[in-house]
Amino acid sequence: MAGIRFASVTKRFGDVIAVDDLDLDIGDGELLVLLGPSGCGKSTALRLIAGLETPDEGLVLIGGDVVNDVAAKDRDVAMVFQSYALYPHMTVRRNIGFPLKPLGVDRHERDRRAEEAAAQLGLGDLLDRKPGQLSGGQQQRVALARAIVRDPRAFLMDEPLSNLDAKLRADTRAELVELQRRLRTTLVFVTHDQVEAMTMADRIAIMVDGALQQVGTPDEIYERPANVFVARFIGSPPMNTWAARIDRDGEATLTVDGAAVPIAEPGRLAGLGDQVVVGARPEDTSLAPAGIPATAAVVESLGHERLVTCDLGDGERSVVRVDAHLPYPQPGEAVHLALDPASIALFDPATGGRVP
Repeated sequence: MAGIRFASVTKRFGDVIAVDDLDLDIGDGELLVLLGPSGCGKSTALRLIAGLETPDEGLVLIGGDVVNDVAAKDRDVAMVFQSYALYPHMTVRRNIGFPLKPLGVDRHERDRRAEEAAAQLGLGDLLDRKPGQLSGGQQQRVALARAIVRDPRAFLMDEPLSNLDAKLRADTRAELVELQRRLRTTLVFVTHDQVEAMTMADRIAIMVDGALQQVGTPDEIYERPANVFVARFIGSPPMNTWAARIDRDGEATLTVDGAAVPIAEPGRLAGLGDQVVVGARPEDTSLAPAGIPATAAVVESLGHERLVTCDLGDGERSVVRVDAHLPYPQPGEAVHLALDPASIALFDPATGGRVP
């Protein structure tokens, strides 16, 4: 096992900064998810660990050793790509054992270790089949087995579940978490799917435009997003946000679209200007007799709950979680939104940063 560290790492492709002054420590045996939209730099960061890219500035360390000039084959990490990249003419057994061949491992030992890795992923009955005879999920597990057969210091996975259907993705997610905990090996997992990140990670590192936005446990990031981008990116649905005015007649109060919004700790407004961005999760937003005026636009039934998407006067949309047993509005119906005063997040409208 090995910890991984980025120390002020920058990577450019021409005029494009793919990774911008990245400082990040990944603990030994940790499952860290690099999360962000397409083009945010997360895959480039993974390739910098693997040795498939070289940083223009800064240091990449594995197990405390600087590896900037170490060839990919000598870094003792295993990478799993979005495409399975299996050899179609080889059996499952030979595909899994293939990484051991360049290491000089004899055929008998390769087969033994391949069978051992296959058993961990439920592939024992498929060892003599070829990739064309396997389902997508089975092929993905073969790719995972090929990674673990080497017993590397770290696993690197670049959106390995994106080609699977929804049910299989959920099942494979759980298998991956269980496997990583059993092997106790450092795993860096890249995805743009925040549900994968929230359900799998020990910690999540969120990136956008090559820059690190926030690092924390899933609960920390969900409950205390560092900025507006993270608030709007994490959560399904994400956090609702509204432009608000701070009225200072006596004690400072919040106003959204002309409606007063109570806040549990008004002292948080001290020192701010006249404008602020207010945030509340859909479960902390409710339909009420009075509050922020809106119009119900879409009602989605999820069985145990309904998601009511509402249009506000400024063209923005907000989502309310409603228990399936409670009344709900019809599309086009005028409604009012109330926020849980204790759960309101505040963000600086100029920087987007969270106000403590």
